Amino acid sequence: MNEPRRSESWIWILGAAVLCVALSPEPLLLDEETHVYIAQQTSISKPYDWAMPFPPFHDTGFVFAHPPLFHWWLKLVGDSVLNALPWLLLWWSGVWRLALHCKVSPRLTMLTLMTSAGVLLPLTRSLMPDLMVSALGLTALSLYLPTKDTVRIVLSGVCLGLAMWTKYPAILLLFIPMIVEPDSRKVYTFVGVALLILGFGELWIYLQYGQWHLLTVLLEADVVGRSPLGSRVFGTPVRLGLAVLPIALVGVKRHPFYPLGVLGVGAYYLDLPLGFCLALGLSALGLFWKAERWMGVWAGLVLLGVVVGHNYVAPRYWLLAMPPLAILASKHMMDWKSWHLGLLFSISGIWTAGILHTERLHADTSAALSQRALSELPADVSLDDMAFSGEWTFRSEMLKAGVQPFDDEQGMVLTAVNSAGWTPPNESDWVLLHSWEGENGHFRLSSSEDSIGWYADTLGVYPIQVSAVGKPIERVELWKRQ
Repeated sequence: MNEPRRSESWIWILGAAVLCVALSPEPLLLDEETHVYIAQQTSISKPYDWAMPFPPFHDTGFVFAHPPLFHWWLKLVGDSVLNALPWLLLWWSGVWRLALHCKVSPRLTMLTLMTSAGVLLPLTRSLMPDLMVSALGLTALSLYLPTKDTVRIVLSGVCLGLAMWTKYPAILLLFIPMIVEPDSRKVYTFVGVALLILGFGELWIYLQYGQWHLLTVLLEADVVGRSPLGSRVFGTPVRLGLAVLPIALVGVKRHPFYPLGVLGVGAYYLDLPLGFCLALGLSALGLFWKAERWMGVWAGLVLLGVVVGHNYVAPRYWLLAMPPLAILASKHMMDWKSWHLGLLFSISGIWTAGILHTERLHADTSAALSQRALSELPADVSLDDMAFSGEWTFRSEMLKAGVQPFDDEQGMVLTAVNSAGWTPPNESDWVLLHSWEGENGHFRLSSSEDSIGWYADTLGVYPIQVSAVGKPIERVELWKRQ
């Protein structure tokens, strides 16, 4: 492999970072406005002295909030998309550095990640902590791996300590060198520095609140809805293949009969779409077979942490597993012909662009439908009479309009059916007063009625729905309690 010039590396890194900034969504797509709200309410000295006025309702953020580092950052720099630039530069430079260390083409690795919907889309969401924790964690390990210099090992430990104090799941990264690193001095230095930073942070919070934050979060994990373990185990390969399509296709090309067998079994016992998704996902996971030990343990441990430690499976939680998985795929692509590579990245790029368009279309439709519903309420209904139920863009629009979140006490609720909104069960004392439908779409990422949930397995079994007949992307309903 010819090592790229340093100037070329920065062209790729800056280009990828600018692309992510340019693709940052408007209107807000997921939980960005939640983090903006928390950042506005928090203070440096008392990071959890605020109440959550929407689900999960709570008098204090101490029970379920992340460590305060991300919200401090957001409070400091504001909600501009440019606040993501430092973390994007860290992320992509970490990818480049890791590829060089593993002696694979950093260009192939970068293209693999840029044409993976489950990587590119989360990297565009600058107001959520997933980018920051992933950038710090990736920087920590990409600095640690190639060096024996004590200063760089300490620096990598500092980065991991900051990552752990951004989101606690980064703690899993401590175990990777403990499992595979033969140099005990490196391990002790790296782990010791990282734990020292985390420990100082946790001690500081304890002195402010008289409780250990990490322990409280673990004990109160069920405050946020949690899917069954089996759902998370199944939901991982079902979502993984479509989220990292180029990696899955490399796995398919490597062992073509394996996914065909999975597809046949899946189609027979489940259905054809789930069999197809499962075949792609298991093809991606098949790259672990005889994988380079560092990359295999790294990616495997992060994916295992998502299944066991998180409340549900979501592509944004996998970000830290994707660079090593992309490197495993790139190793197999090094000898491919140019037209094979062009075809792979063309298919994956078109797929990623389609997913990006679909989720932006859902956001735009939710925003337009929210405004339409509020302007077309029945004459005898005012904003003070009702509450709302729904997530993401819908919630953001409702809060802007001054509508209160539904807490099962109000007698009237405006709900976004395809944005995780609550709908009354059958044979209840609720009556449907009015319904508004958005435009039809052939691709849908979320629908509780059809069990579709790209963003979480709690929303549906299928990651995406592709249909010949268009269906409403969003539907808003107004219900009244009798």
